[in-house]
Amino acid sequence: MGRAEFFVYRTVAEDFARAPPAAVVVDMSPGIPYCSKEFDFIEYFKRHPLFAEVWSHYQLTGEWGGFRVYTLKD
Repeated sequence: MGRAEFFVYRTVAEDFARAPPAAVVVDMSPGIPYCSKEFDFIEYFKRHPLFAEVWSHYQLTGEWGGFRVYTLKD
């Protein structure tokens, strides 16, 4: 991972942990070139331990079109 990619990877995880949103909407077909399968934003960022910890408090709430909606667990 290059410096620019690592910067985005780290700062997204830090910002997400600092202020977790009540809901997250994820595009399941983001148009990023295939890396042997469709790119998955959540899978990508869950490699960061801080993001993974915060993400463990979310649940899949629904799907609409090509989007998934996650909300904080009660």
